[in-house]
Amino acid sequence: MVQPKTRVNETPVTPKAALSYQLDPNNLFYASAAKGYRIGGTNAPLSAACAAPGPGNLSSQGYSAAPLTYNSDSVWSYELGSKNKLFDRHLEIGASVYRIDWSNIQQLVYVSSCGQQFVDNLGKAQSNGFDLQFAFYPAQGLTLDGALGYTDATYSKTVNKNPSASANVVSGGDHLDTNPWSATFGFTYEHTVLGGKDGYARLDYTYHSKGLKNPLTDPNNGGYDPAAVA
Repeated sequence: MVQPKTRVNETPVTPKAALSYQLDPNNLFYASAAKGYRIGGTNAPLSAACAAPGPGNLSSQGYSAAPLTYNSDSVWSYELGSKNKLFDRHLEIGASVYRIDWSNIQQLVYVSSCGQQFVDNLGKAQSNGFDLQFAFYPAQGLTLDGALGYTDATYSKTVNKNPSASANVVSGGDHLDTNPWSATFGFTYEHTVLGGKDGYARLDYTYHSKGLKNPLTDPNNGGYDPAAVA
């Protein structure tokens, strides 16, 4: 089989801007905007078995043919946040809110009928969320710390590369494969033990909420897998 010749040329521009304001030694506020970039590339040709009639083939997954190349994808991220030390520095807090616009998403597409895969650009997505970190020192040797985060990340565009196919590659409103809520909490106690050695005890707890409907768990998509767990 003669391999096709493919080529990708790109000239990225990735600007970044940031502002910060130190209100006093204990309070910092900041804002930033930046663009990130990931280069495109080429795919190896798929075998004829991937296009053969049957469930899980290219056509049923919303494609008329697999692309030989894929373009760069990029993100614009915007963030507002602060870092604060309160109550005579017994409490430290870092908090931020953000938005991320992701374009020309590079994603691996698996063709189940032939067990092969390729990379393609699958539309756009938007992510909005916040995060909060804290450390509290109520007494000598005692620390309580933790973090809380929330992310709402969804595809904002339906992608179907084969108009004759009833299934989409991804559907607008599908979530990216993320857990919306996440949290960690910790407790540390430090104290001198026998022989004057430093000792400590540490307890941690981690939580992740259940994932939401994504391209694999959405029956409107050709790559739908009923065995997949959100």
